[in-house]
Amino acid sequence: MLNIIVLLLQTTFILAREPKQVTLVNQGTISGMYITRFRTKRVAAYVGVPYAQPPVEFRRFAAPEIANLPQWEGVRNATIFAPDCMQRVLKKEDLQNPLKKHDELFMKLLESQMEEPREKEYSEDCLYLNVYVPDGE
Repeated sequence: MLNIIVLLLQTTFILAREPKQVTLVNQGTISGMYITRFRTKRVAAYVGVPYAQPPVEFRRFAAPEIANLPQWEGVRNATIFAPDCMQRVLKKEDLQNPLKKHDELFMKLLESQMEEPREKEYSEDCLYLNVYVPDGE
């Protein structure tokens, strides 16, 4: 019985750890979160990572500016989704290639892992990446 309790505690501590912090060259360090897929498979998620200068003011309607990447001090919280790009809401019949079933299920999985449901936010500043890395354990 004692062995089972110790095993459960060890498993809890292992599962509760945070994913590795990642340093992006010429930008800074990010920290992510773990999400669980298929009950046992974990994925490290780093969301809302900027990959270009915000397309606002003089950068509006221009190609993304990646020569001078956004930088930050300290560790950036990469567990919060960035705003979506501003766009018109399409009706289902307007879509030529609707999301495949596995894409819809993956989006539901991500939303179920969030502590609070995500409200849709829109912004011109929307050049961000969401990166998902399989856990190496």
